[in-house]
Amino acid sequence: MKICMIAEGCYPYVVGGVSSWIQMMMEGLEEYDFEIFTIAADVSQKEDYKYRFPNNMRAIHENFLMGDNPKSGKKSKNKRLPRQQADALKKLVKSEDSIPWKLVYETVHDRRFDTQSYLNGYDFFDAAKERYVRDEVAAGFADYLWTLRSMFLPLFSLLEKEIPRADVYHAVSAGYAGIVGALGAVIYDKPFLLSEHGIYTREREEELIRSKWTQGYFKEMWIRHFYTLSQFAYQQADQVISLFEKNAAIQKDLGCDPEKIKIIPNGIAASDYAGVNWRKKPDGFIDVGAVIRVTPIKDIKTMIAAFKEVQNKVPDTRFHIMGPFDEDPDYYRECVSLIEQLDLRDCVMPGRVNIKERLPGMDILVLTSISEGQPLAILEGMMFHKPWVATNVGSCGELLNGMAGDRLGSAGFVAPVMDALSIAGKVIKLAQNERLRADMGEIGFQRASRYYKKRDMFRGYQEVYEQIFHKEDDK
Repeated sequence: MKICMIAEGCYPYVVGGVSSWIQMMMEGLEEYDFEIFTIAADVSQKEDYKYRFPNNMRAIHENFLMGDNPKSGKKSKNKRLPRQQADALKKLVKSEDSIPWKLVYETVHDRRFDTQSYLNGYDFFDAAKERYVRDEVAAGFADYLWTLRSMFLPLFSLLEKEIPRADVYHAVSAGYAGIVGALGAVIYDKPFLLSEHGIYTREREEELIRSKWTQGYFKEMWIRHFYTLSQFAYQQADQVISLFEKNAAIQKDLGCDPEKIKIIPNGIAASDYAGVNWRKKPDGFIDVGAVIRVTPIKDIKTMIAAFKEVQNKVPDTRFHIMGPFDEDPDYYRECVSLIEQLDLRDCVMPGRVNIKERLPGMDILVLTSISEGQPLAILEGMMFHKPWVATNVGSCGELLNGMAGDRLGSAGFVAPVMDALSIAGKVIKLAQNERLRADMGEIGFQRASRYYKKRDMFRGYQEVYEQIFHKEDDK
């Protein structure tokens, strides 16, 4: 069975998170062949791989939303499209119900179609004008038109790409990846599996609300755009995977058929950590660590501010922000500058590390994300018997406090998002109580070992792959 796994904004260019999960899936499911259809922002990322591909990964198809359109730049005469094709694209541009996605794909994918010509042509102008009138927009039409063009340029650029043939299409998020997976299933009449680690539309909405590059009504336009993309993925999917109950409920609220949803938690293998000496040698310091990508969604600045509060109360603390920082160099420099401004002592940012070497030396682990799914970092930290302080996003509360029927107790504390004082207070409580750290660390180890087994995750996906692949045989 050949599985086309579709990834957006992660594998193989970004270390950790969903990228690590994709690598784990391919390595753990050796009986399947995988092809990766990866979607990145800019062509400058081409072949900048952070992973060594396993033997069962047969091909990688790199696709870039900006700067990689082989058909762009042709001279345009602003020719009209045939009526049926123009009407299909108009439904898309106007974000209407029942968008004929297959015809949209065939139209945009036609070698005679040129994205720039269409976006600057009469058909797009007419569709934009009708949407503008329908929505009774207070903003000027020129700004409205340019916003629509910026929304559809990356989508059309993606639709021009060739979707490889496969037996199963598996998108690891909704949005652009979900569109490709859904279209692959429609075009080739094959099953489509959608996994969501976080809820794509909610994450994009949070980012847009906080963004400065777009304002007012235009934020709403972008949010609606991503909801439209995700709706098609939900509708077309044969199965939708969520990592935990809270996200499954959100998927239902967003219009996903409850009958399609299945919960398969992330997993970890205790055997991977066998023989690791996780006990820290006492040295008179409390070491507080984070294994985390240095990006805005992880809110490293709040973490740094919290660390300063901790150090004011517990002077003998050291801080370790461990993880890659090349994804957003500007944000990394801002974090370094904040450390200097706050005069935060003993705070290091060593980049990517070997967790088996570094985590044994930690007393407390911290996660300050604005948005998460089910963080593998927390499960990994639990295998080292370390207590956690994490923001109350995704399944962090469930991981630390347990699911229904789990009577183990708390493996750490949850805190509100972007609340440096609350995060600091909980770190201080752990820093001042060695017995509490040990008890919570042991509870975390027991929970991860008992309820989050890697083999259960692999078995769950094997069952889904086989079920949807053989669905046609049952008809």
